[in-house]
Amino acid sequence: MNIPGGIDVPGAELVYRVHDMVPDPETLIVVNCAGRTRSIIGAQSLINAGVPNHVVALENGTMGWHLAGFDLEHGCERVYAENSDSGLAAARDRAEAVAARFGVRGVDWDTYEGWRDDAARTTYLLDVRSPKEYRAGHLPGAKPAPGGQLVQATDEYVGVRRSRLVLTDDDGVRATMSASWLIQMGWDDVFVLDGSSVPADRKAGPWRPPVLGIEDVACETVSAAELSGSLGLGPSINTSDDHGIAQAAHGSAPDIAGRGIANPTALMLSVAILLDWLGARSGREEFTEASRLLDAAVEATLADSACHTGDLGGKATTREFGEAALCAIETEEHP
Repeated sequence: MNIPGGIDVPGAELVYRVHDMVPDPETLIVVNCAGRTRSIIGAQSLINAGVPNHVVALENGTMGWHLAGFDLEHGCERVYAENSDSGLAAARDRAEAVAARFGVRGVDWDTYEGWRDDAARTTYLLDVRSPKEYRAGHLPGAKPAPGGQLVQATDEYVGVRRSRLVLTDDDGVRATMSASWLIQMGWDDVFVLDGSSVPADRKAGPWRPPVLGIEDVACETVSAAELSGSLGLGPSINTSDDHGIAQAAHGSAPDIAGRGIANPTALMLSVAILLDWLGARSGREEFTEASRLLDAAVEATLADSACHTGDLGGKATTREFGEAALCAIETEEHP
């Protein structure tokens, strides 16, 4: 939802796009967000950049507009257009003035790589462009951090205090504007990456957070269903509106066929599930009660290590497990 006539321009894009969007210096520019934080920062960014227009932030943003009883637009997809050559040139000039005013420093790729490999201090490489631009292609190791969000919610992108922050974009405008705010917020070591020094190769796709040591992991995995089934414990049921079939989730175990040592838990629990389904489908409480009794009996039997079959580390036979479960049912107090 948005205020009628509004155009979607994220905070870091404002100085970058404003010259083509609002070519007339006499036009009033109103910046709004959902509340007030990003609208204030956005408006002040335009003022800091020396945009000649009268710039204001909408008090309380979209929320304030709605609470005042005005209608909102829904489903709107209006966004900024691509920059013209003249618009980009004007944006660069204004960004250079902001860099001089707030002491925004630049850094080349070789220096960044040295910082990146410094084990004594953390360095972040933050791509402040739009998510779409990031996915289309970004520098190796760069983390997506759209400039407006980076300024408003820095802790969501930067987890180490007093770390070095190296900001990058395509031409320095958005990185410079974002860096100027981080400097005003008290970050000491904030730099804009010199685009002329970066490597040509780019990585496409979404951000994949690095996990220390993950490249050396080669362990096998097993799912919960596979583990449960392999232990002879996993029940299952397949049903339609009119038919149901229940069976153990484990395999046939032909190596122990006929020896009387298989764990019957999965089959018994499958029967319990089938009884519960029958009770729910027919409305007959005796099926539901039988399901509850069987489920409770199996749980009680498993709790007694003397009833464990070989797969659980015990010595009980299939018959002994079943008789123990039957005894648990017979001693159960029925409602």
